[in-house]
Amino acid sequence: MGIWANSPLVVLLAAVGWPLAMAGRHPGADGPHMLGIAMRLGWEVRSGQLFTALDHASGLVAPHPPGAYLPVTLLYALLGPLETVPVLAGLCWLGLLMMGGMRMLRRTPGRAWVMALGLAAVPLVWHQLDNYGVDLASAAMVSMALSWLMASDGLTERRASLWAGVWIGAGFWVKYTFPIFLFVPCVLVLLETLWVVVRRQPDARARIENGLWLTGGLLLVVGPLMLLSGSEIANYVFHSASLDGQDETVDNLGSSFGADVSPFDVQMFYSAVLKDVWGWPGLALLATGLLVGLWQLRHDRSARRDTLLCLASIVSSYLVLAQLNVKADRYLLPMMAPLLMVGLVPLAGGLLRPLLPIGVLAVPVLFLWRDFSGWTQGMDADSTTLWGPTASGDRFAPSGRQFEHTASVQLAQWGRWPRVEEAFRPIHVPVDQWNLSAVVQEMHRRAGPDAEVVGLCLTERAGTPGFGLFLMEAEKLGYHWDFASVMVLRGAGASGKPRTFQFRGPFMAGEDDTSAFDVLFVSYQTSGHSPQRNYLESLSVTDAESFRMPGGLGGQVVTLAVADAPPVQTEGSAPPPKR
Repeated sequence: MGIWANSPLVVLLAAVGWPLAMAGRHPGADGPHMLGIAMRLGWEVRSGQLFTALDHASGLVAPHPPGAYLPVTLLYALLGPLETVPVLAGLCWLGLLMMGGMRMLRRTPGRAWVMALGLAAVPLVWHQLDNYGVDLASAAMVSMALSWLMASDGLTERRASLWAGVWIGAGFWVKYTFPIFLFVPCVLVLLETLWVVVRRQPDARARIENGLWLTGGLLLVVGPLMLLSGSEIANYVFHSASLDGQDETVDNLGSSFGADVSPFDVQMFYSAVLKDVWGWPGLALLATGLLVGLWQLRHDRSARRDTLLCLASIVSSYLVLAQLNVKADRYLLPMMAPLLMVGLVPLAGGLLRPLLPIGVLAVPVLFLWRDFSGWTQGMDADSTTLWGPTASGDRFAPSGRQFEHTASVQLAQWGRWPRVEEAFRPIHVPVDQWNLSAVVQEMHRRAGPDAEVVGLCLTERAGTPGFGLFLMEAEKLGYHWDFASVMVLRGAGASGKPRTFQFRGPFMAGEDDTSAFDVLFVSYQTSGHSPQRNYLESLSVTDAESFRMPGGLGGQVVTLAVADAPPVQTEGSAPPPKR
């Protein structure tokens, strides 16, 4: 019975994980930044430097708190820098996400198969797994915390109340946007408890005590994080939330849409994302399931609280995300488990009703499996038939795709359903084409075996390798450097040389750390204006090795005159990930 009860979880992990592991793509987006940090932490653990690893992990603030790195760090510590580690770590998060969904179904456990099918049909799940995205981790924490909050039955169950507090606290260790999805459900449980207390109902005392257990579990887990990095986290979150809305919105959405963005497109961005994720048939299916579920609540009072908590999480988080300056489709991923709970699971009852979700979702799952397994990953829609590519060619995915979720366009079209929308199809960074291994080995030859810091000055053009990829490549080769990343700013300084700002990574440098470097790699555009090339020309170089790179780019590993080796500012954290 136990094996059968967990079979939806096992089948989901195998069906999604196997094609991703076999495809052999290199992570893109923010993934390399996180994976490089995890590789370093894993090496420190594996080499016995436990206190160093703990010190470095406790100082992680930006872009994510320490818990986001936990599974992948442990796997790197156990297995070394294997290529399949990111997928295995992502499956850990997907497993937690599904376990939370199964706990939400505690009253109807036989419907877990429909929950598994629903998660397998979400292209964001595949994309995050393929690139080790932290939003999948956030979705797992939301699923676990919300499921235990539902299991507490309004704080009448002590064990569930305690675990709800523990998992809510754990969510703070993973991503700073996690509370958006749990705040209103927690407020509703609190209001229900206050109502019971005011009316002096028999279980009022028990609910108060269980609420204290929940609070204790929360403080026990989140307390150490606040003690270690509370002020830094507050500053980081406040800064992120207070960015100039107009500039940030235009920069973020404009770059992805490739055009000016209308107010309608900004406000309806996530509506377009939901349509692109599910297609019109999928949205109709979820709406039908919601209506069926609400109708069923007439005769099932015990499920009303669960439905209310899920709807509260969905609606409140959608409204908050719609108002944030920075928008990205992956931010909706933590909403998927409660959305499936209220929109898909009600259709799983009986013998015939499950045929409806199977009929609507099975074909999109097959297309996801087809694209992410590698058969058509690099093809555009025009060169792909229903069964595969129309002509031979490079089947590796591009290093980036436009994630155009323009509401005024997408909501007026059928889209590509049941095929995968272009925004969610695989990406792959061709490390070999960029000669990263040769570049890193040349830097090691020049810097010597005792070097602690080397420099990077990288073009910021989309689709080009960033700090994270260089960190990953160095860790794979056994070079455990810190990288001083030089960011070239607009305008010239007082001396006429380019203005720069520098970060040391992967961890914040201490006050006593020596941050000067004399070996530097610079990538730049070979034609036209290039701030990175201007910076290189302003330096005093004793020796240089040139590398040809794709896309009209070039690169040089140079040795600087010692007197010109620029000191690196230590008040910054690791450089922001390339997006």
